[in-house]
Amino acid sequence: AKPVFVDINDQGLIDENLIESIITKKTRIIIPVHYSGLPCNLNKIKKIAEKHNLIIIEDACHALGAKYKKSKIGDCQYSDMAVFSFHPVKHITTGEGGMITTNNKELYEKLLLLRTHGITKEMSNVNGSRQMADRQWSMVNGSWYYEMQLLGYNYRLTDIQCALGISQLKKINKFIKRRREIARKYDKAFAN
Repeated sequence: AKPVFVDINDQGLIDENLIESIITKKTRIIIPVHYSGLPCNLNKIKKIAEKHNLIIIEDACHALGAKYKKSKIGDCQYSDMAVFSFHPVKHITTGEGGMITTNNKELYEKLLLLRTHGITKEMSNVNGSRQMADRQWSMVNGSWYYEMQLLGYNYRLTDIQCALGISQLKKINKFIKRRREIARKYDKAFAN
């Protein structure tokens, strides 16, 4: 894939009025980047994507907790998936890592495979074995059995990283409130 960039608007977000001018027959995906808690115009971007049969992947790394209209960024009402980063400089941290959200079952199942080396233990995902009942599957192959469905990676967080993220997620509103207080101080200090 070759990324093609679109200029930004005055808010520092993708200028949705320029998107169509760079779409070609090779274009497959639009990746709007929400920045500083400010969401892109997802309604307009979704209309463009639907018109050209494109996928939308929201880069929500700087927008955890933000809203667009009445929906939370990452609920995928306007996109196929959204990605979040839990790097130490983001809203919450797990030390490193992130999260992908989607409402698309097919994408979800593919992501599950990719995050675990392409391995599945689910009988329904194993090629040629869909007719076999769960009980028969265990009896024939044992609970240790798994299959490599595709080349994947280890994109799983450790239990400790998850515990850290969950504990911070419970405080997200407090973290956002504090960031807003700091931003107001900067706005006041640099007003002139």
